[in-house]
Amino acid sequence: MEVIRVLLVAVHLLLAGIWFAQIIADWGFSRARQGAEGKAVELPLMMAQVKVLILMGQVGGIGVLLTGFGLLWVNGYGLFNVGGLTPTWLLIKQVGMVIALALVFGLIAPAQRKLAPAFIAAAKGTPRVTPEITQLMTQLVGVTRLVNLIVLLAVLLGVWKPAV
Repeated sequence: MEVIRVLLVAVHLLLAGIWFAQIIADWGFSRARQGAEGKAVELPLMMAQVKVLILMGQVGGIGVLLTGFGLLWVNGYGLFNVGGLTPTWLLIKQVGMVIALALVFGLIAPAQRKLAPAFIAAAKGTPRVTPEITQLMTQLVGVTRLVNLIVLLAVLLGVWKPAV
């Protein structure tokens, strides 16, 4: 059982790192887009930013969720105090994951579904960023940053594990 726990922790940390790296990727893309504003390269940068951040979120987020369930099982913790005791730090992480999932499915995914055809239409014509794309990107990046703050909180709680 100890080997399973160690493997799950290692994979969980790796996936959390991928998810956490969104913060750095978002920062890098945002800086590059500032310098490209109004230029032909702005649209491809936006398209790349969305693809990279969505991929990192899907791989990291789903992986953390699944390995987190495995860690609950091997450590004997409960999910929201169901099936075992859930320490306060872990309960906060679980609530954070629910909020992050609600944000992803309620705001990020719909914005992404609207952005894809807008990107294609803009790329087929004059490859310029339209006001619709700007508005959707602002929403998508803003919500992604909120999810990233939740991830940061989860990482800090996972490392610190305060006895509250």
